[in-house]
Amino acid sequence: MNDITHAPDAAIVAAHNDAFRRHVCLGSPYPDDLPRLEGKLVCTAAVAAKGMLFVDTCRRTVGFFAEFPEDDDPHGHHDFGSIRIGETKVLWKIDAYDRDYDYGSEDPSDSAQTARVLTILFPADW
Repeated sequence: MNDITHAPDAAIVAAHNDAFRRHVCLGSPYPDDLPRLEGKLVCTAAVAAKGMLFVDTCRRTVGFFAEFPEDDDPHGHHDFGSIRIGETKVLWKIDAYDRDYDYGSEDPSDSAQTARVLTILFPADW
């Protein structure tokens, strides 16, 4: 039996993740050449406990994030980043799920079968 695993197109995944991140964090419209991407933005209880001003600052900073060093983004998917809010280190990550949010997406480059979750968290929450 030949078992071939499909590798998603990293450039498409990155474009979808970037557009989704800007949309859920900043309210930016999706580019005309991309579909509307399903998903949601969440933060951990520890991040939420810092208050709405902190959460909003994190959200906006993540929305404008644009540097993806290879160490943090080895697959080129633009699905993880680290920011600083004052002296506090904050992480964010995008996970690709199936449309029911039950399992990982089999192909995160296919918007028809993928829902994204962007999580804002502290390193200790990982």
